[in-house]
Amino acid sequence: CNDNSDESLQTCAHTCSDDEFMCKSEDRKCIPWNKTCDTNKDCDDFSDEPADLCGKNECMDADLNNCSQVCEDLHIGYRCVCHKGFRMNGSVCEDVDECTTEFPCS
Repeated sequence: CNDNSDESLQTCAHTCSDDEFMCKSEDRKCIPWNKTCDTNKDCDDFSDEPADLCGKNECMDADLNNCSQVCEDLHIGYRCVCHKGFRMNGSVCEDVDECTTEFPCS
């Protein structure tokens, strides 16, 4: 758009690397995971310090996570991970057909 309205943070997809946490504030800043739950306000909205999630291990309770294979506990929340030979599709791990990507296959 000529007025750059299509470049707003709400319109454009913004992601952080696996090593980073995305602040919930409007600027959607990325900070290193080790700066979360450290009692320091690194995000403008303090989303990096949620009292109800810091120190909680959702992976210890299947009712709190929906991972189909491996649950990786994070400072805030959790991340689902798949075993080798599988790939993530939403929160479910799907078997990869290696014969379509690797040659020779077995």
